[in-house]
Amino acid sequence: MKTRAILTLCVLPFSACLGDATTPLGWTVDTGGPRVVFDLEARPLPEIPLPNDVATRLDPTSPTGRRLNVSERATTQYESRTRQQFNRLDGFGTYTPLTVSFSQPLDLADLRTRHTQNVDFRDDAVFVLNVDKSCKRFGEEVSLDFGSGRFPITLYRRARQELDPAAPSGMRLPREALFTQDGLDPHGTANNLLFEEHHEDLDGDGQLDPGEDEDADGRLDVPNFLDTEACRGLAPRTRTGTVNSYYRPVDYDRCVADNLLSWYERETDTLILRPLWPLEERCTYAVVLTSRLRGGDGKAVVSPFVAVHHRDQRLALDPVPGLLARYGLGAADITFAWTFTTGSMTRDLEALREGLYGSGPFARLATEFPTERVKLWRDEAQAETLLPGTCAAHAMSRFWRVLGEWSANRCALESDLAAIGGIAGGVFEAPNLLVDKDGRATPRYPDDQDESWRMDAERGEAVYGRTNVSFWCALPKEDTSGTCEPGNPRGQPHCRPFPTLLYAHGYGGARSEITSGHIGRTTAMGYALCALDAYGHGLNRLLDVAASTEASFFRGRLEAELGDLGIAGFADTLMRGRDRDLDNDGAADPGGDMWTSDVFHTRDMVRQTVLEYVQFVRTLRSVDGARRDVDGHLLGDLDGDGRVDLGGASNTIGMWGISLGGIIAGVAAGAGLPARRAANSAIARFSASASCLSAAFSASWRALRSAASAFTRSSAARSHCLMSTASPRR
Repeated sequence: MKTRAILTLCVLPFSACLGDATTPLGWTVDTGGPRVVFDLEARPLPEIPLPNDVATRLDPTSPTGRRLNVSERATTQYESRTRQQFNRLDGFGTYTPLTVSFSQPLDLADLRTRHTQNVDFRDDAVFVLNVDKSCKRFGEEVSLDFGSGRFPITLYRRARQELDPAAPSGMRLPREALFTQDGLDPHGTANNLLFEEHHEDLDGDGQLDPGEDEDADGRLDVPNFLDTEACRGLAPRTRTGTVNSYYRPVDYDRCVADNLLSWYERETDTLILRPLWPLEERCTYAVVLTSRLRGGDGKAVVSPFVAVHHRDQRLALDPVPGLLARYGLGAADITFAWTFTTGSMTRDLEALREGLYGSGPFARLATEFPTERVKLWRDEAQAETLLPGTCAAHAMSRFWRVLGEWSANRCALESDLAAIGGIAGGVFEAPNLLVDKDGRATPRYPDDQDESWRMDAERGEAVYGRTNVSFWCALPKEDTSGTCEPGNPRGQPHCRPFPTLLYAHGYGGARSEITSGHIGRTTAMGYALCALDAYGHGLNRLLDVAASTEASFFRGRLEAELGDLGIAGFADTLMRGRDRDLDNDGAADPGGDMWTSDVFHTRDMVRQTVLEYVQFVRTLRSVDGARRDVDGHLLGDLDGDGRVDLGGASNTIGMWGISLGGIIAGVAAGAGLPARRAANSAIARFSASASCLSAAFSASWRALRSAASAFTRSSAARSHCLMSTASPRR
């Protein structure tokens, strides 16, 4: 009787006075198969399918009508503060994995076959559908990853065990791993950070016996493979725990990489669904499990409710049966479904960009941050702001010599640098949404390492200050043959104003990266190349001689090298940046707070740098032959000859980057950076050195000729550099 009363109470919400609107899409049929885990009382956090609108609260001030609703009670202040930030979000990520756990294992082989044997949705078992009729992509069916290799999870580096008969266990770690956490971590030799790779059941009895729980997690672990026995014969240890004399690290690693499941966790029977493309922001999506999704015994999965969905999600799921009809399915085939709402991903950046251009709720930014707020640097002993090409090339070659660069690479660099027409640097002003909000900042300690953007894009409300962004630009040599059109309306290379490429540097780096092979290659093609120091990046650490012996030694050597050319002050132009002291030791920490556990600060370090590139492009676009910078000089005229060198309303502007810079360039493109092109690159920074080395061999004659004529340390070269910087700016 008690059970019947409870069932009646559960059914009542679906049969209230609203009629069909609250009638469920279907009632649950208990097949005895794996049941969806849905436990709101679990601790430390509820165990429910995620993302899920059940984990949100209604908020009429939110653009989506929702905010995340996560408990802010945590064991540490950091976690509590992070959860508070989560609760400000108006929805879930557009590229986040979707997870759902079950009470029993699934039939993984059948599931993988259904989703990988073809690109036809009609035989799939799980669907992710856009069910929001107010969205442009309503009805969209989202492809999911089931081990296609699009989301690799194996590590590039790890501690590898080696056979050693003299070791007590028959295996040993290499010496370099003994002094790292890898040597103490039971998973330190694993190929990945997320899933199990080893059998712990050494005696094969299916029980967790003393000595078998290697990682002390209380579970009898098995490899997270589609076939748990796949790599047994290649593993470091045999089934009985003895050393496998046939163990070869390369063969074992390859087997693990080929068999490791990235879309299912055996330990918790959790299905992990990753969309192959970003979902539409500010839209509601449905995850639909059908009767095709079965357990290992062939029985279909079961909803945790009396209906096949949560009561509060009935209306949002209304389009699902009609969409499933495309695959020959209907409401009767649904075993469980839930909805989630994606949040605002790009709106903050878009609103700020619109504001800088004088429209939208932040239109005031256009007048608060005029494009004329540019100041070019000058050597104290020189009147010019542009360092001519030959002299700049000399300076950069000396810079890399002080850094200890291999002479063959410097030879190739010098060959590339022969294409430079000149280089100039300075600062421009941009909004700073990472400004200290606690009132603890000092001139030497900005206290912004824990800040994040605080804004409401719909109301035009934001907390922001001002920041000076350091930049420099290298100009190509001008075509003087008479083929250039006045104003260069078609963006012709080698013609003023020069078409311009923007470069975003890597993590922990600085704008000086463009000296490592990028300047010469770009200017040789007739394009100007500009680079900014990302937020918190730069080479101030090497400028402040009072902060460290390292800085004193480096700056002394560099100024001696540049002094030999008569431009000792160029050291500041080369290195001054935006890195600041984060730990109160007196020395700047370049990029020290870029990638941290503070996920919201990390997110906004990226967004802040993108916003600064938006302002820089806006400055270039505003160049019209009349505007003046803060010193009264023609905006866009770097050499002071009265002609615009770069910029213009329709001139070509492109963007690319390496490592962190590739991310910055990609986000800038997605945020609508008004440039002609934006491209990113995930290549490592060392590739620049590799390209220089290659050039040293492929262009040896050109390099030797250039080095002999313009880049030697002869007195003739030194006097040329001095003479080229002596004339005052017009």
